[in-house]
Amino acid sequence: MDHNQDAKDSHDVDDAPQSIIAQPTWTDDEEKAVVRKLDMILMPLLVLGFYALQLDRSNISNALTDTLTTDLNMTKDDVNLGDQLMMAGIIIAEIPSNIILQKLGAPIWLTGQVLIWGTVALAQAWVTNVHSFFATRFLLGFFEAGFIPGGQYMLALFYREKELALRTSIFYFGNYFATATGSLIAAGVLQMGGIAGLAGWQWLFIIEGIFTLVVFFIFILLLPRSPMHTKPIHGRFDLFTSREREIMHDRIYQEDISKTEAHANITFRGVIAALTDYRIWIHTVLNVVSLAPKGGLQLYGPTIIRSLGFSKINSNLLNSVSSFLVVFLSFAIAWASDKTKQRGLWCVVAFLWSITFGGALFGSTDKDKWTKYALFTLLSSGNALSQGLNDAWLSINTRSAEKRSIGLALVVIGSNAGGLAGKQLFRESDAPKYTKGFLAIVLLYAAALPITAAIMGVYWRQNKKLARELVQNEGDVDQNESPSPHPPQRSHSNTRRKLRNRLSQRAFRRRQAECIRELKNRVNADQRSDSERVEALQKENRLLRQQLIDVQTKMSRMMASVQLLSDSVAKTLDDTAGGERERERSEQVNGKTGNDEQIVEKASLQSIDLEAFDPSILDFDAPFSSSNVTAPSTDNGLTSELINVAGTSPFYSQIPNIWSHEYQMGMQPYLTAINATAESSMVLGKDYSFTNSPFSDHIQLLQRMLKNKLNTLGFVPEGHNPVQSVYQPVLMVLSMFNSMTRPDVMAWYAKTRFYHIIELTAWQLYPSSATFNKLHPRYRPTKAQLENPHPGIIDWIPFPTIRDRLIQLHSANPHIDQIFCDAVTGYVVEALMSDLVLGAPQITVYVRVTDLINTMSSGTSESENTIAMLPAPDISTLFSSPAYARAAFNKLNMDKGAGYYKIDPAFFEKYPELWDQASDLTATGMPLKPKYQKILTYPKPLDSSTVETYRSFIDFSLDAANTISMSP
Repeated sequence: MDHNQDAKDSHDVDDAPQSIIAQPTWTDDEEKAVVRKLDMILMPLLVLGFYALQLDRSNISNALTDTLTTDLNMTKDDVNLGDQLMMAGIIIAEIPSNIILQKLGAPIWLTGQVLIWGTVALAQAWVTNVHSFFATRFLLGFFEAGFIPGGQYMLALFYREKELALRTSIFYFGNYFATATGSLIAAGVLQMGGIAGLAGWQWLFIIEGIFTLVVFFIFILLLPRSPMHTKPIHGRFDLFTSREREIMHDRIYQEDISKTEAHANITFRGVIAALTDYRIWIHTVLNVVSLAPKGGLQLYGPTIIRSLGFSKINSNLLNSVSSFLVVFLSFAIAWASDKTKQRGLWCVVAFLWSITFGGALFGSTDKDKWTKYALFTLLSSGNALSQGLNDAWLSINTRSAEKRSIGLALVVIGSNAGGLAGKQLFRESDAPKYTKGFLAIVLLYAAALPITAAIMGVYWRQNKKLARELVQNEGDVDQNESPSPHPPQRSHSNTRRKLRNRLSQRAFRRRQAECIRELKNRVNADQRSDSERVEALQKENRLLRQQLIDVQTKMSRMMASVQLLSDSVAKTLDDTAGGERERERSEQVNGKTGNDEQIVEKASLQSIDLEAFDPSILDFDAPFSSSNVTAPSTDNGLTSELINVAGTSPFYSQIPNIWSHEYQMGMQPYLTAINATAESSMVLGKDYSFTNSPFSDHIQLLQRMLKNKLNTLGFVPEGHNPVQSVYQPVLMVLSMFNSMTRPDVMAWYAKTRFYHIIELTAWQLYPSSATFNKLHPRYRPTKAQLENPHPGIIDWIPFPTIRDRLIQLHSANPHIDQIFCDAVTGYVVEALMSDLVLGAPQITVYVRVTDLINTMSSGTSESENTIAMLPAPDISTLFSSPAYARAAFNKLNMDKGAGYYKIDPAFFEKYPELWDQASDLTATGMPLKPKYQKILTYPKPLDSSTVETYRSFIDFSLDAANTISMSP
């Protein structure tokens, strides 16, 4: 057996033949695709994290070439002490960090580490003296501790043992690449000295610290948790499919079931077992000895190159060459290690490389700076080649998750301890040749050779022992269970089959226990917090309600349309059959008077020039009878056909209660939903609620903010002039609200002088007899409004009967804002068509307020001072010319408020359940409207940005008004 055979070196006999126990349920191509995807997602993340760690850890060497020591009044010995404190922090926190990692899970802990050390790295830019320098260096090492073994532990979770060595070397690529590019980055950043009054070394710490914080956000977004639970920390999406997760989990499970979860239980016994394993300590000592030269060469590399006669900038640039060479050599040696399955042999090759060039540099008498630079670069390129091999060597020979985690932490402690000692290899007294330092490096690499040989011997002996035990077990089975010694080949085959069966039974029991544990874990598989679940359920509930309402609305409209057609056809047939008899009876009773009326009616009909009008513009929405196309009389009421249009036919009165509690549209469902919304808002930590009416949410929030601010300013409603102290702030806040959320509505308010909403809001803020008496009669609250909670936007409708029916039927309707906008858009004023359009008949028409306002605000080239005299030449001009629209607006007294308004019959056609026969405000006649009509908009749901804007506006405006009013 190989001396360094990866996965089989230290496995128990029961675990050794697992490859024959469970047969894979996937193809090789599927597994290769999963591994490639892991290489594209997991590996870049870990390499990026290691890159950020090494940048923050090693940029002190680049800062030394700037004015760091001068600005902080430090010596090189102080720098050495600061770096030793960083290493001390790493050593102190390494094992505790890995214990926490096992408790929390590697992804959560590693992500948190990146955030904390990135913040400390950024804070280094503002150190002012040697003491703050010491503090930040110690904290940096303390919080970086555990990331390297944690990253290796993550690799062991996702990769098989035969894949681990190369991935470990790739993981260390982040270290090498940071060393290679760190000097290049520093060469450019250090030239920023003087910008914003900061030194170059300060800019270096700032830029690289910010980069680390960016890596933190990338970890949150993408870093998977474990082979079975691959969702990142946020839990909102998964980069792997269920099939890929199954393959990742099962292929790792076949080798080691302890590696399929992101965290495990760390016990005191497990820690003691790891600390007493002599193999771990030998690997740790190897890292101490072999990586001590790296500490000195990395810290003083730019300084040593500069002492050869190169400039500050060139020394940083030239120092990066060795780091690029390390990248190439590390991949080459890792590839060779995987191919030959030898770890120790290639560690020896790495040590011999360093001994060769270290000895040449120590004994060199050449004064040429380029020769010495070449030897120094070749020496530095081999200073960490053994680190990845040694770490992977230990990882693949440690079965227990506890022991693997603690063992990796110990070898990393060894690496940092060696680096800590290596900082002292180059002293100021030894400059500029540093002969003592190079001699120490050669001796350290020479000492690493027998340590490597000892590790190889340990594993060789364990392999031999495992081989003997396996042969002995097979022999025992053969003696006890094989009755005849004559057929040795058959007996040997039976023995192996029986052994395989026993091992399969053990594996089945382990697999069964694992499945039970996995089923328990799936109870919380969605990995979402309670607040996220509440929010998702609320969203789903709102969607289902909207779909239900849409279906019910469509059904009611279809049924209403069918009934309209049925009523119209029946009425037409009745009129045709009974018309003749009615005329004869009328002639007999009235005689000549009837003939005169027929003559007048005929003359009136002949005076209408229908060719002057576009029927598509008139757009009759329902069948009107000929009696409507006459001059109105004092006792003229609604015809049966118009009543149908207005939604008052027997059909509408018999519609089933589609907005009943059964359909979640009553008052009680509204109360239930409001209570649930309040609870969810508390869970989500919001000071505002999301209800079925975003419009009402905005109003309620603005009223609460305004009242709180007025109370803060000491406002007492009884002691102030209401007009100046209440209504002006209300006017200001409502104007801001409409300007921000509904800019198209500002023209509507400005032109209609619709001040009733301001008076209503003032009464809602400070209910009193003074504010109540100022309310318009149509806006005074009804009993239903006072007794029943409801969306606040309902109060803005100037028709009490509609408000009461909305509260009763639509309080919980998610489309309540749309109903409100439809109602406001449906405000109309009646007129004679002949007063508005030249040559038109004297018939009753109604015009929407919004149609004229939209025309007045159309922004055409026509001057605002243009004066037009009614009637307009035609309907098209009336709704296209701002001047004619303005004239019609004034003639119809549309700026006099809600007392002049009625409701468009089309509104009740859309919402028949809102019509009340006892208080009918439906407009009569036919609609006079433009070709295209607009509907008013309502605001979007609240968000944090809007809430903050409201708060800032109210605070600033009222504070400014209060300050100005108090100034002399």
